[in-house]
Amino acid sequence: MGQGVSSAEAEDGEHHGGDFELIDLTRPLEGDCILELITFDNKLGKEVFWHSSSHLLGQTLENLYGAWLCHGPPLESGFFYDSFMGNYKVSQADYDKIEK
Repeated sequence: MGQGVSSAEAEDGEHHGGDFELIDLTRPLEGDCILELITFDNKLGKEVFWHSSSHLLGQTLENLYGAWLCHGPPLESGFFYDSFMGNYKVSQADYDKIEK
């Protein structure tokens, strides 16, 4: 089993190794396991959500603008994605299209 988080680590949002593996909801449960849902109220839950959200943003920027993705990590209070789009600059007018 790969590196993951234990219940105590998930509780405080800190990862220190362990015998648990953090997986997303699309992966089937395999064999005996303990299921623990990590919510957005948890530091680790926020990090996972924002990490996934940055991937969605990056894919959207590629699809809409042909962006070349550079860097898009989750942050303590959100996420972003740096990308290269030539001379094009995303503005407030683009937000609705990006959010769709």
